[in-house]
Amino acid sequence: LAGPVYGAVGGEVRLSNPPDERLFVAAVRGFQGGHWATSARWFQDLIRRHPDSPRRPTAVLMLAQSLFKQGDLKEAHAVLAKDRMAAGHEADEFLFWMAECRVGQGNLEAAAQIYQELLREHSQSPRATEAIVALANVFALQKEWGKVRDELRLTDGVFQKHAARSPGDEIAVEGRLLLAQALTLIVRPDLPSASTALDMLPKQLGSGQDWRRRLLRARIAVANGKLDEAELHGDRLRTLAEQQNSMGQLVSACQFRAQLFAGKSEWDQSAQEWSHLTKDGMPI
Repeated sequence: LAGPVYGAVGGEVRLSNPPDERLFVAAVRGFQGGHWATSARWFQDLIRRHPDSPRRPTAVLMLAQSLFKQGDLKEAHAVLAKDRMAAGHEADEFLFWMAECRVGQGNLEAAAQIYQELLREHSQSPRATEAIVALANVFALQKEWGKVRDELRLTDGVFQKHAARSPGDEIAVEGRLLLAQALTLIVRPDLPSASTALDMLPKQLGSGQDWRRRLLRARIAVANGKLDEAELHGDRLRTLAEQQNSMGQLVSACQFRAQLFAGKSEWDQSAQEWSHLTKDGMPI
């Protein structure tokens, strides 16, 4: 949750004995233990009683993260925004978590602006790669596929450099899945590049990421006119969704299969897939 901040205060906290030490140590230990409400109270107490503490930027950041973890996104953003001008060496972290709060609130325009500010003002931040993938995800939620491609495809850009160094980490995998999706869905699809992005993913992925890769493979097969291959992909997608008991995946699999059968003029099978989505218990 805390990223670099956790590393800075992790393990045994050994400080001298200034007045704010006891509060800070108690708050950090509560944070590390996942006691979000307790840590938030201690950080709030420290900030109130010691407004000039050199630990204030870290305390404000970790207070916001504690609130974020409890789902209080509005207050978490307010805490960060209020102290932003005094963030000091935590400025990039303040921006990152402000953007995360906006995403959680559904304010995608504001989130995109804050991620872009982070990347512009703190290009060397440890959060830069994570921020650019998060920004691409915001654009994906807005169906701005050209912007997703532009953010992730630059060969000398932040993401591509990171993915070349650490191809198997979570950020690289997420970025490549987003890039492949964008290349498939842009106005003029670039299917060879989309396939290449998928080929560069590790063979073993988590169940959710593997399912997304398979769905993209299926869509690429359709776009290439390989409908029998796409049907095999579709069968597997539906089976996996049922095995994993994932309603969202099952809906996507049924929609894909219905559209595929319609494209093959197999209307009875297409109707069966659509009918499956109208059964009791399916999402509105």
